[in-house]
Amino acid sequence: MNLEERGLLLGAFKGDDKLLVVTQYGTLKAVAPELSLHFDESVIHLEKWIPKKPITAVYFDTEKERYFLKRFLLESVEKEDNFMKEGGILTYVGFDWRPLLTLQYEKQRGKDQPSDTEINVEEFISVKGFKALGNQLTDKKLKVITLKDALPYEEIIEDVVTEIEVDTEDVSAKSSKPNEDEETQFSIDF
Repeated sequence: MNLEERGLLLGAFKGDDKLLVVTQYGTLKAVAPELSLHFDESVIHLEKWIPKKPITAVYFDTEKERYFLKRFLLESVEKEDNFMKEGGILTYVGFDWRPLLTLQYEKQRGKDQPSDTEINVEEFISVKGFKALGNQLTDKKLKVITLKDALPYEEIIEDVVTEIEVDTEDVSAKSSKPNEDEETQFSIDF
């Protein structure tokens, strides 16, 4: 955060826009961008926060000795919160709308090398709550998790109706000829 145009451009910030801060310990927070902000060495990602954009994380649960994949939205703003199970080890955190991951497995002694698995994260797991543990990624030992190019995404912008078109031809034709079954409307002047 500087005025000298050094570093990477994160975008233009207005009014209520926030900066998403992610650490290697699996914590997230959205803060107001200020020139006085300072970040410690544990910060691994900064970006302009888009509230509807899901966050994808893979972490290793040391207790269960399994990898878990989760997709979630940041729920509490201005408060740092941990998105992994306590004692978990963060393997990957991504901010693409529709990410693809490739899993490369460790070769077991005396067996053939298992083939890599490609995972479309959007199909594998839906967006869940911030505190959800996620889905188990695999029961096999992983060697490497690689991010592939994400699938294309187009943000849907809802049109706000500002004008209504009225076909006056149909309205005037019906109002000039009252139906015999319909009661005629009369007006009262005061």
